Amino acid sequence: MGKEHSRIEYAVRLGRYIKGYGFFLFIAIMCNLIFIILPLGISFVMSLMISKVFLQDLNMIKGLLALLIGLIIADAVFSYLDILVSHDVTYRILTKLRDLTYDKISELSPAAMMGKQSGDYISTIIEDVELLEWFYAHVIAQLVVAFCVPVIMLLSMGMFSAWIPVAIIPFIISMLMIPKFQAAKANKQGSKVRSAAGKVSAEIVDGVQGLRDILSFGWNGQYLKRFKECQTEYQNAFLTYEKRSAFDSSLLNLIVAIAGFVADILTVILVKNGTIPAKFMLPIFLMSSGVFVPIMEAMNMSNNYGLIFGAAKRVVGLLETEPAVKDEGTLTKEEAFEKYDLNSNKHYVELSHVGFGYPEEVSDDKTDVLKDISFYVDKGETVAIVGASGCGKSTISKLLLRFWDTDRGSVFVAGFDIKDYKLSELQRMITLVPQEAFIFADTVENNIMMAAPGCTREQMKKAAQLAGADKFIEKLTDGYQTTLGEHGLRLSGGEKKRIAIAQAMLKDSPILVLDEASANLDAENERIINMGIENLKKGRATIMIAHRISTIRSADRVMFIKDGCVDEEGKFDDLIANNEDFRKLIASEEAS
Repeated sequence: MGKEHSRIEYAVRLGRYIKGYGFFLFIAIMCNLIFIILPLGISFVMSLMISKVFLQDLNMIKGLLALLIGLIIADAVFSYLDILVSHDVTYRILTKLRDLTYDKISELSPAAMMGKQSGDYISTIIEDVELLEWFYAHVIAQLVVAFCVPVIMLLSMGMFSAWIPVAIIPFIISMLMIPKFQAAKANKQGSKVRSAAGKVSAEIVDGVQGLRDILSFGWNGQYLKRFKECQTEYQNAFLTYEKRSAFDSSLLNLIVAIAGFVADILTVILVKNGTIPAKFMLPIFLMSSGVFVPIMEAMNMSNNYGLIFGAAKRVVGLLETEPAVKDEGTLTKEEAFEKYDLNSNKHYVELSHVGFGYPEEVSDDKTDVLKDISFYVDKGETVAIVGASGCGKSTISKLLLRFWDTDRGSVFVAGFDIKDYKLSELQRMITLVPQEAFIFADTVENNIMMAAPGCTREQMKKAAQLAGADKFIEKLTDGYQTTLGEHGLRLSGGEKKRIAIAQAMLKDSPILVLDEASANLDAENERIINMGIENLKKGRATIMIAHRISTIRSADRVMFIKDGCVDEEGKFDDLIANNEDFRKLIASEEAS
């Protein structure tokens, strides 16, 4: 994240994201302050009553008893309010932070996900945000209470004798010095703990999602070794943190014990020489110890400041990450097509002298993937993008969808630079059918309707029928209401792709990108998928990223990509006849 920031800076930076909760936090702090003061008041009144009875001074006993009862009732009320108000506002804040972190990941993705583990992001959204509960529910109120209550107690004791607060203040200063001198170490250790926790979470997610492959390749031993290494790193980081925390706590307890002993001895001396009336000796004993109660609570919580700081650092770091693509366009789909003239010389989709290379944090290869790509696709036309693995075919689709922005050149849709569109509007205009379709752990119906929220069931079923998915869906246990399981584990690869085509049918975008949609299928599934794709392509500008010869042959035009440039374009048969590299590529595909 760059340079380190202080805890106060992180608190302020987090505060920018929770505007509107300041008043509620103030109410929560006041409730906590009153809740902490009331027991001290109860102890003071009770000790004063005991002293008066012991000294046979029964004056005002009834009044003190009534006050004591009132304080006890108030204490019960504020005990409830303290928990209710503080945790209510805290979990509202945590909910907002989780929404913000997820929205941020959506804004950053998919660029942000390349080269990183999804489990680490899950750790930030769930665990790091949850850890901030300590800050909002406890730390803020504790710091206010740790200041207010000792001041009140010291002023109260000073009314009997200035020597008591004078004797106590040096010990309070000593206590405050401990977290000050240990802050840098605690922050560093806390960051290490949260980072290690993120790695453990990432490994767990990888292990669960990749369990089938781990078992099939007999990789159990290697995976467990990796997982144990992450566990050991987390355990060592946490143990180091706890050792320092335990040392700090022991030192604090020692200072409090010495301070209490000094204050009590001084009080006895002052009572003995007549400076303080004897009936106030017990109440002053309680006040001198009460000075340290809120400070100790805040100091004990300060042992967790490193963890809180580490969590805050990760959350703020995520929220303040600049997206690879800025959503600054204003153009809508309707506005674009209202202005677009099919008879003009502007193509439906056009790439003009596009150059692009992935940033260093994503790829070790510093050379440009695309150097000078220019081609177009018109409405109702299908263009196949062909080339060797790694030539940049899928990168072209990512640039069209603005997952990344071009380094050079421009991409146009309906005659407008795609940067002029709102991202949400561009996403409405383009549908990607990926090689690996993602299926949610939901019903078949909900998975298909996800492409067009608000559509009717009839529209959804019509899309499934056109995609060739209706027959296998009707054979499922509960038909369209069948829950498919995580990642669609109940479906074959071909069935998943038919669901993806049904989604594309339902979304009904004017531009279609097919990323090897019929790859890795048996002959029958390929036949059904291709029928669905032919229905899907009608009236659309279609870009197919292709390896399969049957797919390439079906295109109106073929773009052969080599060394980051369009090496040649034309009909399949023309490229076979005229381009030796293309012939070799096709020959290798036939051989495989």
